[in-house]
Amino acid sequence: MQFQSICAINNISPVAHSWLTQADRLTRYLRASGEYQFVRLQQGFSGHQFQRKILHKLKGRSVVYAEVTMPQSTYDALSIPWGALMDLPIGEAILYHNESVTRSDFEYACFEGEGIGIDLCPEKFKYARRSVFHWKGHPLTITEYFVQDMPALPLISKTAQRWEGVRARLRNYGQLMRLHRPMPIGLMAFPTLLALFLASHGWPGWTLFLIFMAGIVVMRSAGDVVNDLADRHWDGKVARTRLRPLVTGRVRVRNAWILLGMLLGLALGLVLMLNFLSLIYALVGCALALVYPLMKRVTHFPQVILGMAYNFGILLAFAAVQNQAPALAWVLWLGSIFWCVAYDTEYALADRVDDLHIGIKSTAVFFGRYASVWIGVFQAVTIGLYLAVGMLAHLGWIFEGAVLGMIPFFLYQQTLIQGNDPKRCIQAFNHNFWPMLMVFGVGVCLS
Repeated sequence: MQFQSICAINNISPVAHSWLTQADRLTRYLRASGEYQFVRLQQGFSGHQFQRKILHKLKGRSVVYAEVTMPQSTYDALSIPWGALMDLPIGEAILYHNESVTRSDFEYACFEGEGIGIDLCPEKFKYARRSVFHWKGHPLTITEYFVQDMPALPLISKTAQRWEGVRARLRNYGQLMRLHRPMPIGLMAFPTLLALFLASHGWPGWTLFLIFMAGIVVMRSAGDVVNDLADRHWDGKVARTRLRPLVTGRVRVRNAWILLGMLLGLALGLVLMLNFLSLIYALVGCALALVYPLMKRVTHFPQVILGMAYNFGILLAFAAVQNQAPALAWVLWLGSIFWCVAYDTEYALADRVDDLHIGIKSTAVFFGRYASVWIGVFQAVTIGLYLAVGMLAHLGWIFEGAVLGMIPFFLYQQTLIQGNDPKRCIQAFNHNFWPMLMVFGVGVCLS
């Protein structure tokens, strides 16, 4: 098999040319078809080389056979949970639109229709392409064999290709800020917005509402960027986080710092629209958010720091509206801290095995087999403090009933976290959205 320049291959069709010369065309079009099937044929070591053999099918017939080959050193450096890539091509997960990846020019081969002796599908292969990628200096080779009759797909203009690259990079930055997982935004927003409504004795007005909503999204995004920057050397050792943008190199560390600076600058601009006391509270809350990732190295209770930072918007809301933080604000803040410790301990249970292995501290690690008991204690304290909020704010028995209505939700979460199954623990964490929505909705209606 002689690989060569594309110019040396005669009589190549425009369709074949477009497939062969555009690296991620295969992934994008096959996945967009709705008829795409990915088959992993073999995966494992052959000598000192790791090999992954896969077959791409479209509407039941083979389209491309691909081989990924890498030395042991590359395999160890990637630290990818290969089982999780069962139906995800490595190009899409790691290589394409990755700021830390370089690729050699493609080399091409033509088989004149006689096939290449791979008895994997009835179709014959006609073309092949090969290139060497370097991920942070570690090489891996991808060779792809295309069938004779490639699906006729519309050509992509150079402008469209550039925009596709821009969209891919925006997706990478969006994943760094966790914008693809908005559930925690609700967990941060509901207590803060409840405080805003309580401080205003009703609707706070569009200006304040939009400032706080924007601030919640910006600070939650900034907190996740800080967390990934601090944990980038550890996330690759945890199954759930091994494919995060900073771990795989899809976002450079320098660019993540620039993004963090932009987010903090935007947050500062928002808080400057408020009064001086709000600025003071905002600076304290920001300091807590920035120091939180480091707490996982020095204390088993980083969730407490997270709860303080996550809910500092409660104090900020009262400061912005009333230019003070009364007892009501502090009780609501304290109750929300306990709630945050409870649901973030549920979240930490999903990573407890990996955290024990690499030495990361958390309440899930500290409490061990009694973690579910302590989660129940924190939830009970949350209910008590939220009942006190209802009394201090004179919200009446309807709000108290809504707070007590959290009990079935918390009991259900207890059933989910038994056994410490990671997926069920994450499900329990996400489930907190619903009782929080209920209490927020009732509290807003009664404020």
